[in-house]
Amino acid sequence: MTKTISIGDALMTGFELIRRRPLDVWVWGALTASPLLLFFWMILNMVGAIPLAEMAGDTPDPQFLLAFARVQALSGLVNILQLVVYVVVVGAVCRAVLKPDAPRGRFFGLKIGMDEARVAVTLVAIVVAFYAAAFLIVLLAFAFGALLWMASEAAAVGLGIVAGLAGLVAVVWLGLRACLIIPASVALDDFAFVQGWSLTRGHVAHLLGLAAATVAVVILVQILVMAAAVIVALGLGLAFWPHIQAWGDAIDGGAALAINWPLAIGASLLVFPFAAAFYGAMTAISTAPYAAACGQLLAAKGEDAPSDREVS
Repeated sequence: MTKTISIGDALMTGFELIRRRPLDVWVWGALTASPLLLFFWMILNMVGAIPLAEMAGDTPDPQFLLAFARVQALSGLVNILQLVVYVVVVGAVCRAVLKPDAPRGRFFGLKIGMDEARVAVTLVAIVVAFYAAAFLIVLLAFAFGALLWMASEAAAVGLGIVAGLAGLVAVVWLGLRACLIIPASVALDDFAFVQGWSLTRGHVAHLLGLAAATVAVVILVQILVMAAAVIVALGLGLAFWPHIQAWGDAIDGGAALAINWPLAIGASLLVFPFAAAFYGAMTAISTAPYAAACGQLLAAKGEDAPSDREVS
């Protein structure tokens, strides 16, 4: 059994997951994209209800301020919904990779149980620790820079540059050391802060390579999808040119946009399946490699994830 991480095998895990469970991945993407669709409709409703001239005026219109405040409040709820969906989907991805033989559950591998509780708690803890460490690094760099500034401005600037680079390296190192805590928590049925941290000891370079390769693949897929989306958008623009021209006239005149709601809802629902496939694929490609790396290291240590029972 290998004692290190196979970057190629880990990187291909997301594509293998898409091939093995395409419908599950699509449903995960649909859940991820649903809050964005709701937010799009909220913005469209606000834009269509208020004349553009009132939005751009020197004195904000009370109707616009009320609508904007309503959208802000609803966007907060959408953000919370996105976070909940993210936790549930990450739990499903980690289970699919680390426990492929475990029962899938009733809803495409998704559930709300102890795995999701562990993902949520570890995610919040990691984010808080990450920002606390970044704040401490910035605070120390500022304090030393302020003291050195009294003696030499050039030296203080140099120290600022060195401290900034050192801080960036430290933050990246902390992120890589903590990146397996969430999948380890799912694999070991525990809040695996210590186990996940210890798993990465001696493997930071390989994890950095895995992270760089994952980001490169995600960017490449996004570029290809965006190129296809631009072509489709140009085709739709030609098909619905009269509506676009009417919107342009409304913008020039400062009037409210005339939203054709049946058309807007129909078009967004037509695009939604493709958006769901995109978000599902992105989630699998960007999350599964770390779960696979965790599984490789656990197997090397003789701590294989349980796969013969359902974990709740």
